[in-house]
Amino acid sequence: MSRNNSLPQLEAQAEEFLRTLRGVIERSSGGILEVTRSNGLAFHQFIILEHLHRRGPRHLSSIARLLGIRPQTVTAMVDVLEQGGYVERAQDPEDRRARFVRLTPLGEEKVLAVRSARQVKLARALARNPSLSLTQATVTLKAVRDLLDAPGNPSGSAVA
Repeated sequence: MSRNNSLPQLEAQAEEFLRTLRGVIERSSGGILEVTRSNGLAFHQFIILEHLHRRGPRHLSSIARLLGIRPQTVTAMVDVLEQGGYVERAQDPEDRRARFVRLTPLGEEKVLAVRSARQVKLARALARNPSLSLTQATVTLKAVRDLLDAPGNPSGSAVA
């Protein structure tokens, strides 16, 4: 702990940091809803596609845990994505009884299109105030993430 900051001061700063971060996330989430809809997807469908893009093929149970919903609900959502050509189910080579879900080239294309639209929206907002440093904000957020992920931190989750 820094000599210049008492624990109550750090707690107040942490509260303000989290409040501000939540505000940014809420505003950007509103943007993602708009962008996903304009790309023909529901929000949870995009979350599934994004998860598969970042983490690779996954079992339905893994996707259900990510979304905090029942596997039957995920099955129905994946059915719709599969009918749209965004994902495909495949046999798990390590467990013949299990199947996993993976992105198709069309699904990959859709994830990249939505990401691009979100980046353009953020870039346009930042262009209105060129003195803001997105690089510095990113460095700060990564440093906070790394502190939270540090061994021995009881709340660390090692989520990228």
